Parts: sequence; structure tokens; C-alpha cells
Amino acid sequence: MFGCHEVTELADAFIDGEYLAGAWMQIRLHMQTCLSCADFIEEKRWLKNRVRAAVKGLSGPPTLGQRIQKRIGA
Repeated sequence: MFGCHEVTELADAFIDGEYLAGAWMQIRLHMQTCLSCADFIEEKRWLKNRVRAAVKGLSGPPTLGQRIQKRIGA
């Protein structure tokens, strides 16, 4: 069973719906018994939604993608 440390470490991936190789259910089970982690996840989800709404429609400079690819050697 996951503890608080594992839940906080995987919180972003959990909120974003990323594949967590079986960890998803462990996080859900932990949140049922730990109100602190459940609150943490909900606050983090709220913040992510607010940031997404605030930057919706914004874009970076046209050459940003090319510069990133060059930097990482892609």
C-alpha cells in the first residue's frame, strides 16, 4: 500500500491521467483513508486547472520548438 510520500511524488502524473503501471489504484485507496493526501491532490488539481485556464490561447515564439529540438539533439 502506498504512503503519503508515494502519493505526493506521483501526484502530477495521477492528476494528468498518465499511465502509472498499477499505481493509480494504490493512490485512490490511500486517498480514501488519508484526508491530507486527498486534500493535497484536490488542491493541486485546482491549481493546475487555474494555470491551464490562464495560459489558454498563449503561444511561444515561432522558433521555440526548433530551438528546443536543437538543444536536446533531436
